[in-house]
Amino acid sequence: MMMKLLLVKEKIKEFYTRYDIYLNPVIKCILAFLALWMLKATMGYQERLNGLPIMLVASLLCSLLPPGAIVLFFGMFMLGHIYAISMEAFVVCFVLLCVMFFVYYIFKPGDSVVLVLVPVLFWLKLPYLAPLVLGLTGSALSAVPVSFGVILHYMMQAVRQNAAALMDTESGSMLTRFQLMVDQLVSNRTMLVVIMAFAVTVVLVYVIRRLSVPHGWKIAIGVGSIAQLTILLSGTTLLHAPRGSFSIAEVVAGVTVAALFSVVLEFFLFSVDYSRTEYVQFEDDEYYYYVKAVPKLTVTPPQREVKRFAVNQKGRERGLRETVDLGNDVREFLKEPEDLGKDVREFLKDRDER
Repeated sequence: MMMKLLLVKEKIKEFYTRYDIYLNPVIKCILAFLALWMLKATMGYQERLNGLPIMLVASLLCSLLPPGAIVLFFGMFMLGHIYAISMEAFVVCFVLLCVMFFVYYIFKPGDSVVLVLVPVLFWLKLPYLAPLVLGLTGSALSAVPVSFGVILHYMMQAVRQNAAALMDTESGSMLTRFQLMVDQLVSNRTMLVVIMAFAVTVVLVYVIRRLSVPHGWKIAIGVGSIAQLTILLSGTTLLHAPRGSFSIAEVVAGVTVAALFSVVLEFFLFSVDYSRTEYVQFEDDEYYYYVKAVPKLTVTPPQREVKRFAVNQKGRERGLRETVDLGNDVREFLKEPEDLGKDVREFLKDRDER
């Protein structure tokens, strides 16, 4: 069974390596379209941005541009929907986005897609997947973009929940609407609990999977899942989050699914054979080196070889002539015994007549 899985893994890696020039733009296009469709499904206040043609054009442009273009188009579409509700909400969200992007590009400028991926995972009901995957594939600083992704999600949620109050320009003043948006973001205890859980999980998973211990990735997935589950379920006590903010069944199911997916990801990215671990020691003029070598689990896919025999037209005609000549020789050889038998019969006849 393991050999079959390894064979499938190698075929998938070979397929991606061969066609990555086509697959990468497709992946970026799908992610961009999902993000824009999420904005339409959850907000959709700006009718001009809800059309399928404009979303397809933006997604195609994202597929041709660097990954940062996805964040740019996502931010423009989101601000466009918020502007259709309230100018005050637009200003607050615009300032918050600028601060996040400025801080983000100082600490972790390489994972810009995470800012969009986290809200999309929240929409798909798979938010607990983000910290585990980033801890396995990123670094400790990946806690920064995942935290900003959480802020974006709850910022959009605040706009949706207060859309009626923000659009009511008669009963409240501009200052009141400003204060409403700021309070919704600053005093959101649930958002703080999620940020803490995701950031701690990313750091824990990264630190443990970097340790030189057998099955470090699986240990990191287990510890990160338990830490994430514990912080989320104890959020009402830690940061006084509102009761009922997190459903126990949903959190347990979501973390379990995230852990299972992370185990599959570990098989594709870090499958090694710890039973054949080797320890090597050597030195040079300045240092002693102690090296631990763990071989990877790999298998070579069987290669089918097709042999082709190329025969030109002259060679084919010569071969046909030789075949015809060989057939004539065989017929002549078969006639010789008949002639010999005929001569013997005539000799016996002459002897009898004498």
